[in-house]
Amino acid sequence: MARYPRTQNEIAALAGRIINGYKEHPADFPSADPDAVQAALDSFNELSNQLTQAKAQATLIAKEKQRAFDELNKVLKGQIKRSEADAVDEPVKLTEIGWGTTAQRQPLTAPHQPTGLVCTSQGDGTASFEWEKAATGSRPTGYILQRRQANGAGQEFGGWQLVDFYYDNMITASDQPKGVKLEYRVIATNPAGQSMPSNIVAVGFVGAIRSERLEVRSK
Repeated sequence: MARYPRTQNEIAALAGRIINGYKEHPADFPSADPDAVQAALDSFNELSNQLTQAKAQATLIAKEKQRAFDELNKVLKGQIKRSEADAVDEPVKLTEIGWGTTAQRQPLTAPHQPTGLVCTSQGDGTASFEWEKAATGSRPTGYILQRRQANGAGQEFGGWQLVDFYYDNMITASDQPKGVKLEYRVIATNPAGQSMPSNIVAVGFVGAIRSERLEVRSK
């Protein structure tokens, strides 16, 4: 069985063949109405031609629009420079023409403290962490993950040591010490300085996996 075409061009070509067949063999298809098919095809072809012409016209108009836009930019920038020269002693007057003085750039400051540090998974010498980026303050360029360890039960923790530097707030630390209790924290950093440390997370690599969220401590 013949398959009905899908594209507009294929359907229009089929209409042409059917019209010719109806006209050449009218006795074989007494119920056919080739005039109706012809009228529908003529309407489609007419609108198709109009669309082709409209697209060509739209392309020309788009080019003219871009030319006019480039000219507008050129004229406008020239007038603004003249007005800035006119108001050089009183730049506040530029607000009268909707231009105004350029706002001063805010100085870069150290990022704010990251929060919500948690250990999301723990494996054989590995631990994955996530934390929340500070919603305010200057943007961090990276994060420092630090750890400290206690070698036995009841022993105090040693000093903080660098684990690695990361660019995102989701990381996995590998080759971590086994058989000791560890504590982790993160610090946001950028060229202006470092943030306060995040909350501390305790991770043990002995026995069952566990992760507990502790309060922020300064030491």
